[in-house]
Amino acid sequence: MNRVVGLCLGLLLCSASSAAIQVTSEPLVQLLIYPKQSAPAVVESLNRSRLSAQLSAVIKSMPVRVGDLVEVGQLLVLLDCREYVAQRDSQLSIRQQYKLQLKLAESQLQRSLNLRQSNSISEEKVELSETELNVLRAQAASQQQQLNQAQLLVERCRVVAPYAGVVRQRLANRGELASIGTALLELQQLDQLEVVAQLRPTQAEQLPGELMFDYRGQQYPLVVRRALPLLDESSRTQQLRLQFRDRSVPPGVSGRISWRSKKGYLPADLLIRRAGQLGVMLLDGDQAVFHRLDTAIEGQPVLIELPLDKRLVVEGRQGLQAGDLVLESR
Repeated sequence: MNRVVGLCLGLLLCSASSAAIQVTSEPLVQLLIYPKQSAPAVVESLNRSRLSAQLSAVIKSMPVRVGDLVEVGQLLVLLDCREYVAQRDSQLSIRQQYKLQLKLAESQLQRSLNLRQSNSISEEKVELSETELNVLRAQAASQQQQLNQAQLLVERCRVVAPYAGVVRQRLANRGELASIGTALLELQQLDQLEVVAQLRPTQAEQLPGELMFDYRGQQYPLVVRRALPLLDESSRTQQLRLQFRDRSVPPGVSGRISWRSKKGYLPADLLIRRAGQLGVMLLDGDQAVFHRLDTAIEGQPVLIELPLDKRLVVEGRQGLQAGDLVLESR
């Protein structure tokens, strides 16, 4: 009797074993890839300026040429400002006159105050001396403003570089009459650069701390300065602004920024389709479970949000259906 029972149990186990489908599986953590992503980008200069005349004068000289590298404060254009220099010098002379008059008025007031102590002068004459001094002080202050304005005009006769850069264009020539607002030359900064890229919102959410600018086979480390908190209406992309960490390339260069995704993706060849839906086949004990991936696209790696210890069926997945019994090969 015991032999019969043992034989029946053995037959049942063999039957169950033969009904299970042989598969192999791997934990999700061993299957994920972290693909390299990229986006087009361009290097922009922080400053690219058209320097203009701030007064009317004949251009006396332009000691720079297109392509010249210039330093901060270097002379770029010199205007013929003899008229403005003469006005400044005239104001300086008037200023000197006021200084002498103020000195005399202060001396007279002090004399009046001394006489008042001995009752040798009327209060009215003391007040008159104080008034004359205050009037002179007000006039001198007003004249000082005129002198400051004249000095400013003389300073504007010299157009100097506001930053270090390169001369891109000469827009005027020696001997021409420059009016207020006349563009004289174009200057571009070289040491303040930003890389501008357009990313899809999903890409912008997954950026790591370090990115690269790829140009002519070379990679230049970047750091993110700012991701603009808005989308372009036409392209539905988000603008990203980055800065070079150390080495840089010239402004105007086009290339690509690249980075490794922080999130793991499942290779496209592990996806299967069931009932018209892409997904993966998981192991739940000795049973196959189909996990649908709504964001999956045929032929592309897919971002998958599952515990990293979940086991995915690798070999034998094509013939599996949800709920099938499986026997994992070791």
